[in-house]
Amino acid sequence: MKNKIASLLLAFLVCFGFVAATPSAFASHLRGTSISWSPTGVAGQIQFTIQYSQRTSFGGCSPSCTVGGTLGVPFYYGDGASGTVNTTITSVNSAEDYLSSTATFTHTYTGNSSSTFIAYFLNTARISTIVSGHDQSMRMEALVTPFASPINHSPVVSMPAIITVPLQNTTGFFISASDLDRETLSYRLSTAAEMYNVSAFACAYQQPAGLSVNANTGQVTWDTTQITKAGCGYAAPKAGDLWTV
Repeated sequence: MKNKIASLLLAFLVCFGFVAATPSAFASHLRGTSISWSPTGVAGQIQFTIQYSQRTSFGGCSPSCTVGGTLGVPFYYGDGASGTVNTTITSVNSAEDYLSSTATFTHTYTGNSSSTFIAYFLNTARISTIVSGHDQSMRMEALVTPFASPINHSPVVSMPAIITVPLQNTTGFFISASDLDRETLSYRLSTAAEMYNVSAFACAYQQPAGLSVNANTGQVTWDTTQITKAGCGYAAPKAGDLWTV
């Protein structure tokens, strides 16, 4: 069995505890997204599934930002082609002012058995009340191998846009992922380029201080005592804080 990297298929926020927020507390709109893909059986054709979440009051939905409405998001296939994907709204969290939507769509590549493409979502900007990465662009990548032999599928990550963890010195969560090909998954944190579409690694583009992931199990551990020691001027964490991961 080959190893398969699952690390670039998920972007989300981590919240300490639960605090309902009013819509007026937010500017900008991006919350989280994930990408998965599988071959259709047609040569070079890939079926993508994207899960997307944004601030509901940002708008942009048709006919409205309610369940069943549609919302266009930009998508880049990695071969020079791009377009707007119309996602369907599947849930709305009114108390915390965000919605989730999904879309399944296809794209046909040209190439050979060694051809690889980085398909990605890219948009701006993340919500303003995030402690790290606020107002920055959100990038989400998936490494696509349309002509692989034997046929290959991406891992699928089953995670919400916002994960709540206990406010403790050591906290964490488990990344829930699966693979149709029964290949061994491995995990890592993304780089600034993969996460924000930037090459710099200033405080605004770093992973939260003290956060790590087990490469073999997907268990994320967060030593929150490191937050104030990061040299970025962050205060001690408090309930309701949102961090980009």
